[in-house]
Amino acid sequence: MSDFIRNKFLWLDQVAADGDLPPTVARLAIVLCRYFNRESGSAWPSIERLARDLGIADRSVQRMVKLLIEHGHLEVDSGGGRNKTNRYCQIIKTATELSPFDDENPDAAVTLSNEEPRQDCHPLTQERVTICVNKPRQDCHPNPLKEPFEKKDAGKPAISDFRKSSLEPISLVPAIPFIGRGAAEAEQLETAARGASDLEADLFRRGKEVLGTNAGGLIVKLLKAKGRNIALARAAIETASTKQSAREYVNGVIRGSPEAKTAADYKAEARARGDAW
Repeated sequence: MSDFIRNKFLWLDQVAADGDLPPTVARLAIVLCRYFNRESGSAWPSIERLARDLGIADRSVQRMVKLLIEHGHLEVDSGGGRNKTNRYCQIIKTATELSPFDDENPDAAVTLSNEEPRQDCHPLTQERVTICVNKPRQDCHPNPLKEPFEKKDAGKPAISDFRKSSLEPISLVPAIPFIGRGAAEAEQLETAARGASDLEADLFRRGKEVLGTNAGGLIVKLLKAKGRNIALARAAIETASTKQSAREYVNGVIRGSPEAKTAADYKAEARARGDAW
């Protein structure tokens, strides 16, 4: 097994072992590993592509990336403009906490390999290792068909060891052997991650059926109002489907109205009583 592949497994095992992270973050880590480049050690998929791969909203991906950064598993260099993607680097917690994107810090960016050192490789530090080579930024377009290839055939899609082609259907949760964990425990983690994400994707699908295809932002607000409890948010959407104005009902739930009755509901009740409206 090459150092490149071994470091991916080490990083995935590290993320999976972090009990403070929700299980869906492990799925994001798995998908990110498909995009890491063997030459630079970094990846640059767009938020939109990661969201499509995972079947969730863009903001959910942004929140999970933020959690990986806050827990010290990921280093991100912002793209800094429209149509420019972020650059991601794995962090294995065995070396000094230094940014691999700091040009004034030659010891920060390192690569772990038994191959002959390149000119852009630097000595290992003491406490933490960032799997990234400090190379000049490449302007990357969100379209993966225009992203640079690892070694040759420039202009073709960036293809990692986990994907044969960016055009082929892929499993969102591949079976990955986590180092240092039993097979049963690794399978349990993958099942939990798959289940949580599938429920969230189904929530958005059903929400758009009831509230309209452009209701993604409203569904995110509802999920937040319910403490990210997918079951409670789904129950609110099902109740909304019985109302004359589903959107008004959901907005009432988000505002914290006890009954979340809409103007249409009150009007219907008045008509049932024979009152003038």
